[in-house]
Amino acid sequence: MRTYIMLSLALTLLSCQKQDTALPCDTGNFGGYCFENTTLAQIEVYVNGRFQFTLGAGDRQCLTELSAGYHKLRACQPATGKEWVGSLEVIQCRLQDRVFER
Repeated sequence: MRTYIMLSLALTLLSCQKQDTALPCDTGNFGGYCFENTTLAQIEVYVNGRFQFTLGAGDRQCLTELSAGYHKLRACQPATGKEWVGSLEVIQCRLQDRVFER
């Protein structure tokens, strides 16, 4: 009985140890952007020259694991020929918004 009590106490103490509470973005050094299309036609989104997705009219989509730092953004609307060019400053552990307007 005494062994059982000692074993129970040891397991209780071990289960109370502090767990690693670092967020994955803290250790991975990334953040993200959510893109919203408020136009009436679809938009193709490119980050650093790589196609990411097609954003439908009225849609919103996020990239949640971009490395922290600056990235090139290019978005184009084939139906109208409109183009958006710029940069994204990705901040570690932060999700930011970018809206494409008419």
